[in-house]
Amino acid sequence: MRETVLDPSASPLEAFGAQLRKARKAAGLTQAELGRLTSLSDSQISNLERVRAVPHSTGWWWLTGFWTPVGLWS
Repeated sequence: MRETVLDPSASPLEAFGAQLRKARKAAGLTQAELGRLTSLSDSQISNLERVRAVPHSTGWWWLTGFWTPVGLWS
């Protein structure tokens, strides 16, 4: 499947999707592997990366645990 091209300056959601994809790839993870680590499905990760889904406030906690080790969250 072809990756959706995101413009992080277009909206906060596109910035989120781009950063999520960048962090996942930097960690060397597939969408399925990240899904298992975060209790989400690979489809949910894909939808977040492509801005087809909106992260809700109760789900933000897992991002700090994922982004910090790959240096994308200080």
